Amino acid sequence: MVKDVDGQTFRQEVLDSERTVLIDFWAPWCGPCKMVSPVVEAIERDMDDNLRVVKINVDENMHLVREYGIRGLPTLMLFREGGSRWRNGPAPQISPPLRPG
Repeated sequence: MVKDVDGQTFRQEVLDSERTVLIDFWAPWCGPCKMVSPVVEAIERDMDDNLRVVKINVDENMHLVREYGIRGLPTLMLFREGGSRWRNGPAPQISPPLRPG
């Protein structure tokens, strides 16, 4: 089962981890997050001791959302040796929207 991490456990579970950590930034109201969740859980099961997988509820951890520049959900980030090494998430919105000429 994927472990929930919050601001109080983030350093210990992610930054200080000896293993690479995959973080799933999610929210309970996010439909795409619910679709990605089974895949994240399968990664956690399949990778066993090679990769730690955790979830962060963005509604309850806004300081982490701001610190890591989360702009859309779901966002996945890979941390190793105390730092972010990779991220995948929705493309940022272009404002104003582009309109055909």
